[in-house]
Amino acid sequence: MAPTTLTPEELSERWKVPLATLNRWRWTGTGPEFMKLGKHIVYRIRDVEKFEEQKVRRDTTCIGFIESIEKGIIKRGV
Repeated sequence: MAPTTLTPEELSERWKVPLATLNRWRWTGTGPEFMKLGKHIVYRIRDVEKFEEQKVRRDTTCIGFIESIEKGIIKRGV
């Protein structure tokens, strides 16, 4: 059975970002959703993939579709 979660260390390696960045994102709520099991932090792979999908851009000035909806730039159903 394939793993369904990643540790912060595994996600840090996957994205090539420092653990401190993931820690800061958890603190500020700007990173992917995570679960805290006792003192252990894990990321569900489905949440990581959802976060990655939301970060896809066409160019460096483009904000994501979800962010556009959240900021009211694009209206749902329009």
